[in-house]
Amino acid sequence: HGVWDRDRLSQVVANLIGNAITHGLAGGPIDVQVEGDADGVTLKVHNQGSPIPTTLLPIVFDPFRGQSNPTRKGEGLGLGLYICREMVRAHGGDISVKSSEGTGTEFKVWVPRR
Repeated sequence: HGVWDRDRLSQVVANLIGNAITHGLAGGPIDVQVEGDADGVTLKVHNQGSPIPTTLLPIVFDPFRGQSNPTRKGEGLGLGLYICREMVRAHGGDISVKSSEGTGTEFKVWVPRR
């Protein structure tokens, strides 16, 4: 349990899972984990497939980034991850990503319970 805006955090979850479906390995598994402790809750969304290019990793949460990147299919306006970051920050939380060829891509969200 926590004091959160259910609609906004639902949007974050839907966006991260949608991105995993769109950008992950076709037909590959998507692993969603939720863990909690006394201070907060962590959500992890992991998929296999082509990693996020290392040049995009530092700016993946910036608005309008990477629109012309031909290596990413289904690229939108570049606002989804930015909006996720802002919603998570509005809850006093944090969002991060790690992505590599061998391990796939994992987005991690942490929000306090307050």
